[in-house]
Amino acid sequence: MQTRNGGDTKKYPQKEVVYKLYLSPQLFPICTHAKYFSLLIRHLLNNARKFIQTGEIQLKAEPDQKNKKINITITDTGCGIPKDKQEYVFERFTKLDMFTPGNGLGLYLCRLISIKLYATLYIDAHYMQGTRIIFCWADCHF
Repeated sequence: MQTRNGGDTKKYPQKEVVYKLYLSPQLFPICTHAKYFSLLIRHLLNNARKFIQTGEIQLKAEPDQKNKKINITITDTGCGIPKDKQEYVFERFTKLDMFTPGNGLGLYLCRLISIKLYATLYIDAHYMQGTRIIFCWADCHF
């Protein structure tokens, strides 16, 4: 486990957020488009950061050998997304908070990138302490 306190102090000095990274020791190299994958993770982490003032943002990657998947989750302890809006936020130009920076394309573009990478992207409806977004490759060879 690696932990980093704070954020980019030049851009976001008021944030008191702990960032955590969990990588399963059972992970193995995967073949994917590095630029798209990096862009997706960056956008998901940035989106989590926008909706949290204090708390934790966690990036976790682990294989699900039973279902032959690799799951990457971005979890935050922010305000969360109401269940009835969890699919709506993936639509183009969608903003639940008009006072938050952005144009409402972030999660829409993340969903498009996940499709390009032959993966799925969805919000964990059972997580109630903020938001957990799951990026899942379902065609892994174990």
